Amino acid sequence: MQNKKKKISGDYTKVEEILIKAGWSKNRDITSQIQHAPLYKLFPKKIIEFITVFGGLQISRTPSIEQIDVMGVDYLENTIIADFYKTNIFNASKDIDVTNEDDEYYFSVLLGTQIYFVGQLRENCSLFMDGDGRFYIHTFIPDFFFIADNAFDTFQKIFFGPNDAVILQETTLEWIPSLGKELPADPLPLNKKLLKNPWNF
Repeated sequence: MQNKKKKISGDYTKVEEILIKAGWSKNRDITSQIQHAPLYKLFPKKIIEFITVFGGLQISRTPSIEQIDVMGVDYLENTIIADFYKTNIFNASKDIDVTNEDDEYYFSVLLGTQIYFVGQLRENCSLFMDGDGRFYIHTFIPDFFFIADNAFDTFQKIFFGPNDAVILQETTLEWIPSLGKELPADPLPLNKKLLKNPWNF
């Protein structure tokens, strides 16, 4: 299963060079290693497609610059994490649990769609995806950004600068583009049932 690239930001040559150094190839596919893991059956198709191609890679431009540790076999086979998703996932038909302090649940509620952890970045930042293949970064500040809607644009922006990253304004529940930039043409998810942040921001 191969993760198709959408040519949005242009030339991915430098990104591919970084990926190849990390052990990636255009034919990489770890399906046979993860297809029996508990999370393989729970995660949406777009996320599984990403993991089958990039799962388990430690991707870095240089040792001193941003690094992405993509979750791999061990993560997907972790039954504790699988149990967490079974009981702690956002469900639009259920009441919002404002006592739940888990970041993944919190931002899933604000977006109105479940997000899934797919990688760890430096300085305690996390890479997430939603079921439609969008990528987000949650920083230690904390801020929550939309990065891109495909893996190669995501890698390119992480390693060479997210000039058009869009931040989620948690108090007003709206997406705010970078200075001088516009919002993406395709609307970003927001929970339309919410009139304000349930956590009383």
